[in-house]
Amino acid sequence: MPSSGSGPARPTAAEPGPAGDRPSQSATGPAAAAAASADELAERLVAELPALVGIARSLVRDPDEAADLAQETIVAAWRRRGQLREPGALRGWLRRILLNRVVDAARARRPVLDVSAVEAEWRDERFTVDPVRVIERAELRDELEDALSRLPVIYRLPVVLHDALGWSAGEVASALEIEETAVKQRLRRGRMMLVSALAADDAKLIDELGDLLYQVVFLALLLEERGVGDFAAVADGLRRKLIRRHPHVFGDVRASSADEAVRTWSEVKRHRERGGATFADIATTLPATLRARKVLRRARAAGLLPDRTAAECAHALADQADRAGRGRSDAERSAADSTSEREAGRILLCAVELALALGADPELALRRAADELAARLEPSDRAPHKDQRSPTPEAES
Repeated sequence: MPSSGSGPARPTAAEPGPAGDRPSQSATGPAAAAAASADELAERLVAELPALVGIARSLVRDPDEAADLAQETIVAAWRRRGQLREPGALRGWLRRILLNRVVDAARARRPVLDVSAVEAEWRDERFTVDPVRVIERAELRDELEDALSRLPVIYRLPVVLHDALGWSAGEVASALEIEETAVKQRLRRGRMMLVSALAADDAKLIDELGDLLYQVVFLALLLEERGVGDFAAVADGLRRKLIRRHPHVFGDVRASSADEAVRTWSEVKRHRERGGATFADIATTLPATLRARKVLRRARAAGLLPDRTAAECAHALADQADRAGRGRSDAERSAADSTSEREAGRILLCAVELALALGADPELALRRAADELAARLEPSDRAPHKDQRSPTPEAES
């Protein structure tokens, strides 16, 4: 996780954005008013940063990630400042941007609790929790944060914003752009899941691990019946793999940082397990953006491509798009479909690289952008009636 100091640059009162975004200091009339307005907005954005960091810190466990999310929110707000119609709505607008970024980041988190399973447990009269354990764990910040991280994000946000930060149900509803009744339903379910997560005991974990071990033993027995291996062979294979892939632990290789350890691990896999091939085992059936992401990451790990910054990736993308858009007439371009396809592919590859440099998942980012475009362009009279849409979790209660 990058440190908060390595996050995206934020606007300041002295430097609200790129030079091209600011009128000259000598400008007068409307231009001067626009410059003053830009300076005022930049100062307000900077003033809101500490509050945004506090909110993000309540929603994610890593303080560096929280700082990065808050700074990304400020940068995104500055770039989209034209969308802010009412200056008095700035604080709520920033909160919505931040919460959307928290939701996106949460999609890659570990598996979360199943709300249906939790509700089924609570309906069972025999179900109970140990109140002493719940209270003890809730009083420990790490334990509480761990339990909160197991809540699906649509339930975690209302619980944290309302119960931890003291927002009213109306404020939560406005920030999440949902009805106040939905906020109350999500609070009820979120609290229920939080108690279940805090009450989870080690005996249940042992039981789950036993189920997992059963699968390993069962499959090993099938191998033994076929005469091609047994449980001991499986364990020995794991032992040899750990030693082989971690020479900085079990051998003479030195790794002074986690990044060096990861590079060593990648090199071992490439040379000793893939015969020196870098991309051979990347599935061709993956969606294009996911395959591109794997190719780019492996190329960087193998030292075949430089690890470029977001600014460098953006420049390469602009340069590729500029080259594709000039030099041929429309008739020539339509007659050379294969060339146009290659050019479009290079542009898309640059876009994926830029997404990685920004810390975004290109597949999720593109899907969200497409959904937002469809929602923006869909005439209200053609959109599905509210009662015809897919039921939300709240509608199922």
